[in-house]
Amino acid sequence: MLIYEETQRRLNSSIYYHEQKIKSLLRQLANKDNVILSLKDSADRLNMMFADIKENILLKKLPTLTQKSYKIYNSLICIQEGDILLVSNPNEYSEYVVNELREKVGIIVYKTAPNKSVMEFLPFIFLDASGIEIIEDRFYASAKRSSFESSLKNKDMLSIVLEIYKKSRDCF
Repeated sequence: MLIYEETQRRLNSSIYYHEQKIKSLLRQLANKDNVILSLKDSADRLNMMFADIKENILLKKLPTLTQKSYKIYNSLICIQEGDILLVSNPNEYSEYVVNELREKVGIIVYKTAPNKSVMEFLPFIFLDASGIEIIEDRFYASAKRSSFESSLKNKDMLSIVLEIYKKSRDCF
């Protein structure tokens, strides 16, 4: 009888172990399903952005204009001349990044409004993202060309020219 009880105990222990292993694997499977859905959603957003590229403008995203975020993100999005940036918080910046972007970027679309000193110091035209139809992904965003151009037109053109002139004089 003792051998039977010991065998039964081992069998129950083994069954319990395998049940726990199955539960763990089912949780991992559910997590992988969530990752797959997230990646599928991301791929769908990217497809939407690029499907109608003539009606949209590509924006490259940066969380801030600090050296750390610039180095990380630029290695992935390759900011080039003529690019338009979507920056979450342009109030955080470094002069190194400003100098790097000076010749490449003319317009920055922002989520958090830059304070007055930032707008005066930085050599970019700033547009508020809230007035533009934007679809975002992790590293890129797409702005409806019509709402982007409307937002740009709403910014007083004379003030834009004066901003550019003042900022170009500050460079010398």
